Amino acid sequence: MGNYNPTRSTIVTSSDGNSVNIPQSDLSRVIPRQLSTGSTRGVQTVGYGKARLDGPNNRILVGGDGNSSVGIGNIPGTNEFGFFLINTNGIVTMKSVNGATTWYDDTGKIVQTTTNGSTVWYDDTGVPRILTGQAPLDGRMGSWVTKTGVNVITELS
Repeated sequence: MGNYNPTRSTIVTSSDGNSVNIPQSDLSRVIPRQLSTGSTRGVQTVGYGKARLDGPNNRILVGGDGNSSVGIGNIPGTNEFGFFLINTNGIVTMKSVNGATTWYDDTGKIVQTTTNGSTVWYDDTGVPRILTGQAPLDGRMGSWVTKTGVNVITELS
């Protein structure tokens, strides 16, 4: 591995006449001042493609096809911080916060939640109907299904 040998330098002379040759870093030309100092304003595109730092909303987004993206930080429309997916319509379709993962359909309606090894599925009205894993009251393992509109968690508590 060779020594760092910058091609540019600046000569700085002090008031007593001593001169020092200071190499200019290549990084100063590559990293924007806002990123190198840790302060950003608005949404900053990072590198090439659809990676963005969204400073005002405390999140990092990486885009996919259309407007879909994956993100980390403040989940849109909530005060929660975690990992999330956004569909092409800008709707959160998955979020993972503190070990709990929740899935939504393309309209934003809750579909499934997984936490502590248990999974709950919801009906079209958003009522929890199917539970696989631990019962909330006594921790016994199993699978439970209720009729439409009946909350499986309430029935087991």
